[in-house]
Amino acid sequence: MDSQTNRQRTPVFRREGSFLRAHARWILAITLVAIASAVAVTSVMQKSVYTSDVGVLVAPRITSNGTPLPVDMETELVVATSGTVTSAAEQRTDVPASQLMKRMSVTVPANTTVLMFRYADATAVDAQQRAQALAEAYVAYRNASAPARADSPSAAAATGDRAEVLTRATMPTSATGPNYPVNILAGLVLGLMLAVGSALLRDRLDHRVRGPRDFTDHTGLSVLAAADASPVGSTGRAEVVMVGAPESAAAEAYRYLRVKVLPALSRPTGSTTFVLLTSARGDDGTTLTAANLSAALARAGKRVVLVAGDLRSPTLPGLLGVGDRAGLTNVLRGEIAPGEVLHGTGVDNLWILGCGTDTSSIGELMDEQGVRRLFAQLEQLADVVVVDSPPVLAAAETLTLAGLVDAVILVAAADHTSRTDLVAAVAELRAGRAHLLGGVLYTGPPAEPERIAEPEAVETTSGDPARGITVSRVSGTAEDPDGRNGRHQYARRGSGQ
Repeated sequence: MDSQTNRQRTPVFRREGSFLRAHARWILAITLVAIASAVAVTSVMQKSVYTSDVGVLVAPRITSNGTPLPVDMETELVVATSGTVTSAAEQRTDVPASQLMKRMSVTVPANTTVLMFRYADATAVDAQQRAQALAEAYVAYRNASAPARADSPSAAAATGDRAEVLTRATMPTSATGPNYPVNILAGLVLGLMLAVGSALLRDRLDHRVRGPRDFTDHTGLSVLAAADASPVGSTGRAEVVMVGAPESAAAEAYRYLRVKVLPALSRPTGSTTFVLLTSARGDDGTTLTAANLSAALARAGKRVVLVAGDLRSPTLPGLLGVGDRAGLTNVLRGEIAPGEVLHGTGVDNLWILGCGTDTSSIGELMDEQGVRRLFAQLEQLADVVVVDSPPVLAAAETLTLAGLVDAVILVAAADHTSRTDLVAAVAELRAGRAHLLGGVLYTGPPAEPERIAEPEAVETTSGDPARGITVSRVSGTAEDPDGRNGRHQYARRGSGQ
């Protein structure tokens, strides 16, 4: 028990699926913005670059006996990029030696004695002229210094030590920069780092329930079913699919929920099971789940009474086509018996007890004594009573109802319900000794329930929960099949009436 309590108090920030899958859109968007920014900055801030190449052959020195001495190309490379050569080139181009050194590069092709001078500039002509000037400055320096080196102690007999420009510097025909591939790659790397980092921060700060595993981690409850909130009716709103489209794929989730719930509803013959549906703070699909589960149970042969217990947000009656008529509040005040105000729904074996005509003083009406009295009256009318209740953290009467029913189902909406609220709701329900059966998780964008139009005065009726007497969805009056018209008081099941 202690470990279970600790598990509730310590949030587990595990995501449904992988982290990358949960934040894929965010990471992709940030990365694309970074790449686009890199391209834009490159286009605006970096000018076109032209490069020109020229090769210089460095001849080996020949000793007095005709033996060639190997050329030390590493030394020649240092000389070619030295200030001595760039200063000489400065005299030829009127370009500062520092700028020449910054924009030039010299390489040695493998297994050759060739120096390849490359110079980059904003125009093709300047690139060609300055590459040529650098090559000629090197050749002039080396050839002029050859006799001095030949008289040195290390090469006293060296002669014929010369260098020459192989071809004139090339004239660039197109720009070689900016280097868009490199800049795009840099933008990609930077964008991924920024995107993943910001996604980690969002993930850390996001307290919404992500999926079934996340729901179970924070509540300790199993997910009985995952319903899709996105199926909509003709008005673009979520509908009671078990009533309007019971054979649709969307209705399968509620049949699956029925399979999970039915074993928990097993009671001795003549006993009624009470099931409460609630959420943490917002509706989060509670009303839709209550209506669809009730219809699913009714289609399985159970006699079901659906109670519109959310008096603070009475959407259930309108959802099933029941207007502002006598209902729950009137029963709680003792003004009428439940059997007189049950309304048919168009689904065999399913009736609804609406909110009532006066929903004021809810807190006083929903006290424990009044709820027990209501449940005792409903026990005579159905196999299962499904109660649609307000959110746990928004209404005190939910805890009163939860403590008196046989099972509580907690409804949450993925990417909408707060984990903090969910954990608090479970703690409140367990403190009130509620029997938590499990949860239902809604996925997809939240949708406003579609209200079924209120029926005309002539409406198809459905069977009486007590003895097969029909009840009009409009008036709530009973019509005896034998011709005895008039208001019917439901008989207790098993009485033989």
